[in-house]
Amino acid sequence: MDVSLFSLFFRLAVSLGVVLVLVRVAAGLLQRGGGGGLRRRRGPAEIEVLLRQPVGRRASISVVRAGSRALVLGVTDHTITLLAEDDPDVLVPLAPEAPRTASPTDGPPSASSAWTAVVDALRDRTARRS
Repeated sequence: MDVSLFSLFFRLAVSLGVVLVLVRVAAGLLQRGGGGGLRRRRGPAEIEVLLRQPVGRRASISVVRAGSRALVLGVTDHTITLLAEDDPDVLVPLAPEAPRTASPTDGPPSASSAWTAVVDALRDRTARRS
């Protein structure tokens, strides 16, 4: 079977053209959100940041409500580590506060002493020792 060099290059060019067209069509489908079930939206996310306490220049501990669970997360520039998981009412004690209006210049609400104890205990568990 004798195949000329020209026919090989022609078949290569046609094959490459078909592949490029398929890539272009797939990229268009993904860009429009028709990823074939890859992107399913289930409504608003049930994730809420309840508390955040800095423990260093670029590290903090956050309590996040995810559904019916509270997650204590160690957050740095490069990683997020699960430190604890419990019921939100246990991890975030609600201190009775007088109703007030929040102004944009106010910082986050002050932490209760129970929250400070939780953060201190977690800081002891996660702090680097030299």
